[in-house]
Formats: sequence, C-alpha cells, structure tokens
Amino acid sequence: MKLKESPVVFDQERHTYRLEDILLEGVTTLLRNQLFQNKYDGVPDFVLERAKDKGTLVHEQCELVDALGIEPVVLEAKNYKILKEEHGLKPIANEYLISDEVAFASSVDVIFDGESENDDEVYLADIKTTAKLDVDWLSWQLSIYAYMFEMQNPHLRVKKLYAIWLRNEVKELKEVQRIDNDTIQKLFDCEMKGEPFTSSEIPLPENGQIVPVEVFERAQTIISLDGKIKQLTEEKKRISEELYQYMEETGESKCEHELFIVSRVMPTTKKSLDAKGLEKCEPAIYKQFLKETAVKGSIRVTPRK
Repeated sequence: MKLKESPVVFDQERHTYRLEDILLEGVTTLLRNQLFQNKYDGVPDFVLERAKDKGTLVHEQCELVDALGIEPVVLEAKNYKILKEEHGLKPIANEYLISDEVAFASSVDVIFDGESENDDEVYLADIKTTAKLDVDWLSWQLSIYAYMFEMQNPHLRVKKLYAIWLRNEVKELKEVQRIDNDTIQKLFDCEMKGEPFTSSEIPLPENGQIVPVEVFERAQTIISLDGKIKQLTEEKKRISEELYQYMEETGESKCEHELFIVSRVMPTTKKSLDAKGLEKCEPAIYKQFLKETAVKGSIRVTPRK
C-alpha cells in the first residue's frame, strides 16, 4: 500500500507546519479555537509540561516499536505492543503528515493496514496518555484526520478510527465514531473566515444524536473543568502526603511563615450517625428528628466512556 507524501514541512522544534511560504494551522489549534476553548483552562503549566514530556516519550517509544521492532522500555509502550498483537494491528506509517494543502495540517500517530481485499483501506489511530480519554475530542480530531487523509490519498478509504489509550497500566483500543465530511468542511470554512462554528446542532459521535450547540459547548466546558478539578485534587493529595511524611520524619508539628501556617494534623477517629440503621431500629425516633430541606435544581453532565 502506497501513501502519498505530503508537501508540507513540519518544524518539530517550533511545532509548525509550512507549505512553501504558507504557515498552516494545526488541528489542535483548530479544535481549541472552535469547539474546546476551555479544555486546559486552570491547569497549571507544570502539570501540562509534565504530561507533555511523558506523552512525547511514549509516542517516541511506540514509533520505535513499529519502525525497528525494538523491545520498549516504558510500560505504556510495552502495552502498545501488547495491544497490537492482541488485535492483529499492522502499522504501515507513523507520524504521517496530512494536509488539505490550503489552511490545515497535522500528523497521524499511526496508520494501520485495514486488511481489505483490494488493499485500499486503512485504520487511523491516535495515541493518548491522558488521565481521562476525551472521546468527543478524539472523534473530531480523527474525523478531521480522515477527511484530510482521503483528500491526500483519494485511492484509499479510512475504514475505522481508533483511540489508543496508554496510561500506566491502562491499555485500551477504542473505536470512535467518524463525523461526516460536510460538517468537517464547514468547520474548516468557519475557521478560515474567522467565524465561530455556528451550526445550530452538533452531532454527538457516540450515538449519532444531535443537541443544540449551546448545550454541547457548556457540557464540554463542564466535563473539561471536572477533569481539571480531579487532576488538581490528585496533585494536591500527593503533595500533601509528601509534606505530611516530611514533617512526621522531622518531628515538626507546625511551620509558620509570614504567608502561611502549615500544621500537621494528628491521626484521629470520628463518630457518625448510622441514619439507615436508626431508621430501621427506631423508625419513630428517626422520623421525629428528620429534617426536610429544599434542594435547588441542577445539571448533571455524565461523560460517555
């Protein structure tokens, strides 16, 4: 199977794409501008930088596994090799440059042989090392990749889109739904004109249903914020445990500074009332002290896995 080589030049140091003297926009920038404006808002730079470094290492190791067949060092790359073997995936290209040769360009992490009779179908895959797999982002990202791949290789067809999720012990191959080419082209047009993507309805790739763009955008923001809160909470817990251990080892119970006071709270026990047990054993007493409080209506956003 022969893939057409893109005329686009990728500058890895600056992470830019050029077609002769034209600077092209990457797909990540496009998605952040139009659909996921708040994806990383509030996440500290050191967290993003650490995640970026880890992601780069994993991508490089996976590429070496495909190109040279070497035994990987990092756990995620070892799991990548296992996933390929389990699902019979045969890579034919890594970091494959694609572009519409007008305004946009990107690199596909891995292209697998679609194993069709006519040797004219492929699978596109993107490797993610994030704490949570953002399926909506991946559906848009890989659908854009598929659109540009088929423009660049009109003799080939993208059969499936895959997310390869590798994080510590987690290894998962997940197929994501493709968004139609007309919608992708409209997204391109809006970005090139400097206009917001104003479709009144945006497809949900998981089930093909549609929702108003106002709902889609706000739901995406809530999901993004929830992910950041979880990540920051885990980071705070880790640092707090390290600080507690240090103060315990040094015998410090309190450290005072003009900006803060750090106190080591000693282990203790707490008492709580077993409401269900009380209701079962003494329903009259339970009812006597039961209080009713008005609860304001709210929104619950549940990400699809």
